[in-house]
Amino acid sequence: LDPGETVIAEAGMMMYLDDGIGFETKMGDGSKPKAGFLDKLVSRVIELKDGCQDEYCGNYSYYLWKRDQEPNLAEQKPEQAEPHERGTSSRKTRKQKRQEAEGRQKVSRERNRLQKIIGRTEKDIEESESQFREMEAKLADPKTYRDRTDIARLNKDYAKLKLRIEELYESWESHRLRLDKLLEPLKNG
Repeated sequence: LDPGETVIAEAGMMMYLDDGIGFETKMGDGSKPKAGFLDKLVSRVIELKDGCQDEYCGNYSYYLWKRDQEPNLAEQKPEQAEPHERGTSSRKTRKQKRQEAEGRQKVSRERNRLQKIIGRTEKDIEESESQFREMEAKLADPKTYRDRTDIARLNKDYAKLKLRIEELYESWESHRLRLDKLLEPLKNG
């Protein structure tokens, strides 16, 4: 290792230790070394305080940071705060929560469907391009031109495959744009 480099190893793996090398253990995969235990477990915090519910979408550090950003609201007594500050406006009925969950499930199903189509299309493109390269190699070989019936069939198949690849790329692009459009609100929100 050079100075400042790090090795991330699987738990239980034996490692060599020298005087100039420090050894430190951390939970997780090492991708977020400063994250605490709860950050690795929590993706949403629901705070119940004075009969009100506030939801924070993010890890525990985000919850603490967000809570500290609003100290004046935390210091107010619930009866002094406006209704929207007490969290009543963020309270959702079961019906609203169910509708939101159904909406997320619908987006998830469509995302999965589009990802499967894109994956199959990419596989078809790869296979078709492989066949296309093989045909190009045959067409470049002078021995191919000895049999005129074979060359006519090969040229016809070559043209069909070229068109098929163009159609696959158009399909891939169309589905990729639809997937990006579907996921755009999640990236911006």
